[in-house]
Amino acid sequence: MRSVFLTLFDSIRRVLISARILLFTEIIFFVAPILFFVYLVLISWQTHLDILEPIKQSPVYALYFIMFLSFFFCGFVTRFIRKESKINKENPLLKVELLLLTGSQLLVLNLFCAALLVWYIQREYGQSIFKIKLKNQSITFKNLPFIISCYIFLVAILIFILRLVLKTQ
Repeated sequence: MRSVFLTLFDSIRRVLISARILLFTEIIFFVAPILFFVYLVLISWQTHLDILEPIKQSPVYALYFIMFLSFFFCGFVTRFIRKESKINKENPLLKVELLLLTGSQLLVLNLFCAALLVWYIQREYGQSIFKIKLKNQSITFKNLPFIISCYIFLVAILIFILRLVLKTQ
Protein backbone atom coordinates (compact mmCIF):
# COMPACT_ATOMS: atom_id res chain seq x y z
CA MET A 1 0.00 0.00 0.00
CA ARG A 2 2.81 2.37 0.89
CA SER A 3 4.65 1.77 -2.37
CA VAL A 4 1.45 2.45 -4.36
CA PHE A 5 1.02 5.78 -2.56
CA LEU A 6 4.67 6.71 -3.09
CA THR A 7 4.48 5.76 -6.77
CA LEU A 8 1.35 7.88 -7.17
CA PHE A 9 2.98 10.82 -5.41
CA ASP A 10 6.11 10.49 -7.54
CA SER A 11 4.10 10.45 -10.77
CA ILE A 12 2.15 13.55 -9.66
CA ARG A 13 5.40 15.28 -8.79
CA ARG A 14 6.85 14.59 -12.23
CA VAL A 15 3.71 15.75 -14.05
CA LEU A 16 3.53 19.06 -12.21
CA ILE A 17 6.06 21.22 -13.93
CA SER A 18 6.71 24.69 -12.60
CA ALA A 19 4.42 26.45 -15.05
CA ARG A 20 1.54 24.19 -14.06
CA ILE A 21 2.15 24.87 -10.37
CA LEU A 22 1.86 28.60 -11.01
CA LEU A 23 -1.16 28.09 -13.28
CA PHE A 24 -2.90 26.07 -10.58
CA THR A 25 -2.09 28.76 -7.99
CA GLU A 26 -3.40 31.44 -10.34
CA ILE A 27 -6.66 29.55 -10.82
CA ILE A 28 -7.10 29.26 -7.06
CA PHE A 29 -6.50 32.98 -6.67
CA PHE A 30 -9.21 33.78 -9.21
CA VAL A 31 -11.74 31.15 -8.06
CA ALA A 32 -11.58 31.79 -4.28
CA PRO A 33 -13.11 35.31 -4.43
CA ILE A 34 -15.88 34.06 -6.68
CA LEU A 35 -16.67 31.29 -4.20
CA PHE A 36 -16.72 33.82 -1.35
CA PHE A 37 -19.12 36.00 -3.36
CA VAL A 38 -21.37 32.95 -3.94
CA TYR A 39 -21.24 32.32 -0.20
CA LEU A 40 -22.37 35.91 0.44
CA VAL A 41 -25.17 35.49 -2.09
CA LEU A 42 -26.35 32.33 -0.34
CA ILE A 43 -26.30 34.07 3.05
CA SER A 44 -28.25 37.02 1.68
CA TRP A 45 -30.73 34.69 -0.01
CA GLN A 46 -31.29 32.81 3.25
CA THR A 47 -31.62 35.92 5.43
CA HIS A 48 -33.48 38.07 2.84
CA LEU A 49 -30.97 40.89 3.32
CA ASP A 50 -28.58 42.77 1.06
CA ILE A 51 -25.53 40.89 -0.27
CA LEU A 52 -23.14 43.19 1.57
CA GLU A 53 -25.08 43.11 4.84
CA PRO A 54 -22.84 40.46 6.51
CA ILE A 55 -19.84 42.62 5.65
CA LYS A 56 -21.50 45.67 7.18
CA GLN A 57 -22.53 43.81 10.33
CA SER A 58 -19.49 41.67 11.11
CA PRO A 59 -15.87 42.77 11.14
CA VAL A 60 -14.80 39.19 10.44
CA TYR A 61 -16.74 39.14 7.17
CA ALA A 62 -15.29 42.54 6.31
CA LEU A 63 -11.82 41.17 6.93
CA TYR A 64 -12.45 38.13 4.73
CA PHE A 65 -13.96 40.37 2.05
CA ILE A 66 -10.77 42.44 1.94
CA MET A 67 -8.64 39.31 1.95
CA PHE A 68 -10.52 37.63 -0.89
CA LEU A 69 -10.58 40.86 -2.85
CA SER A 70 -6.80 40.96 -2.66
CA PHE A 71 -6.70 37.45 -4.13
CA PHE A 72 -7.65 38.90 -7.52
CA PHE A 73 -4.50 41.00 -7.39
CA CYS A 74 -2.53 37.91 -6.33
CA GLY A 75 -3.86 36.15 -9.41
CA PHE A 76 -2.67 38.95 -11.68
CA VAL A 77 0.78 38.95 -10.09
CA THR A 78 0.97 35.16 -10.37
CA ARG A 79 0.03 35.38 -14.05
CA PHE A 80 2.77 37.96 -14.58
CA ILE A 81 5.31 35.80 -12.73
CA ARG A 82 4.35 32.76 -14.80
CA LYS A 83 4.76 34.65 -18.08
CA GLU A 84 7.90 36.53 -17.05
CA SER A 85 9.65 33.42 -15.70
CA LYS A 86 9.53 31.93 -19.19
CA ILE A 87 11.45 34.95 -20.51
CA ASN A 88 13.90 35.81 -17.73
CA LYS A 89 13.83 33.64 -14.65
CA GLU A 90 16.78 35.43 -13.03
CA ASN A 91 15.09 38.84 -12.95
CA PRO A 92 15.73 40.20 -9.43
CA LEU A 93 12.34 41.92 -9.22
CA LEU A 94 10.67 38.62 -10.12
CA LYS A 95 12.33 37.04 -7.09
CA VAL A 96 11.21 39.92 -4.86
CA GLU A 97 7.64 39.62 -6.17
CA LEU A 98 7.65 35.88 -5.49
CA LEU A 99 8.91 36.40 -1.95
CA LEU A 100 6.37 39.16 -1.26
CA LEU A 101 3.52 37.03 -2.64
CA THR A 102 4.57 33.98 -0.63
CA GLY A 103 5.00 36.04 2.53
CA SER A 104 1.60 37.63 2.09
CA GLN A 105 -0.07 34.24 1.71
CA LEU A 106 1.62 33.01 4.86
CA LEU A 107 0.42 36.10 6.74
CA VAL A 108 -3.22 35.67 5.68
CA LEU A 109 -2.93 31.93 6.43
CA ASN A 110 -3.64 30.84 2.88
CA LEU A 111 -1.38 27.88 3.47
CA PHE A 112 -2.34 25.93 0.36
CA CYS A 113 -1.30 28.68 -2.06
CA ALA A 114 1.71 29.47 0.10
CA ALA A 115 2.78 25.81 -0.11
CA LEU A 116 2.36 25.85 -3.89
CA LEU A 117 4.44 29.02 -4.15
CA VAL A 118 7.13 27.58 -1.87
CA TRP A 119 7.13 24.41 -3.98
CA TYR A 120 7.61 26.52 -7.12
CA ILE A 121 10.38 28.55 -5.50
CA GLN A 122 12.16 25.41 -4.28
CA ARG A 123 11.85 23.78 -7.67
CA GLU A 124 13.01 26.75 -9.75
CA TYR A 125 15.39 28.66 -7.49
CA GLY A 126 16.23 26.73 -4.35
CA GLN A 127 18.32 28.81 -1.97
CA SER A 128 19.29 31.23 -4.74
CA ILE A 129 15.91 32.97 -4.32
CA PHE A 130 17.52 34.95 -1.50
CA LYS A 131 20.48 36.06 -3.66
CA ILE A 132 18.96 39.20 -5.06
CA LYS A 133 21.22 41.80 -6.63
CA LEU A 134 19.13 44.86 -7.35
CA LYS A 135 20.54 47.43 -9.69
CA ASN A 136 19.63 51.08 -9.45
CA GLN A 137 17.64 50.87 -12.67
CA SER A 138 15.71 47.74 -11.67
CA ILE A 139 13.72 49.41 -8.89
CA THR A 140 11.28 51.63 -10.69
CA PHE A 141 7.80 52.53 -9.68
CA LYS A 142 6.67 51.95 -13.24
CA ASN A 143 6.82 48.19 -12.64
CA LEU A 144 3.15 47.51 -11.92
CA PRO A 145 3.50 43.89 -10.66
CA PHE A 146 6.10 45.04 -8.13
CA ILE A 147 3.78 47.79 -6.88
CA ILE A 148 0.86 45.35 -6.67
CA SER A 149 3.04 42.83 -4.80
CA CYS A 150 4.00 45.50 -2.26
CA TYR A 151 0.34 46.45 -1.91
CA ILE A 152 -0.68 42.81 -1.38
CA PHE A 153 2.01 42.40 1.26
CA LEU A 154 0.86 45.57 3.06
CA VAL A 155 -2.77 44.36 3.00
CA ALA A 156 -1.63 40.97 4.32
CA ILE A 157 0.18 42.63 7.23
CA LEU A 158 -2.94 44.65 8.06
CA ILE A 159 -5.15 41.56 7.86
CA PHE A 160 -2.75 39.69 10.13
CA ILE A 161 -2.84 42.51 12.70
CA LEU A 162 -6.64 42.76 12.52
CA ARG A 163 -6.97 39.01 13.01
CA LEU A 164 -4.87 39.27 16.15
CA VAL A 165 -6.97 42.18 17.44
CA LEU A 166 -10.28 40.45 16.71
CA LYS A 167 -9.20 37.27 18.48
CA THR A 168 -8.35 39.18 21.65
CA GLN A 169 -11.83 40.71 21.90
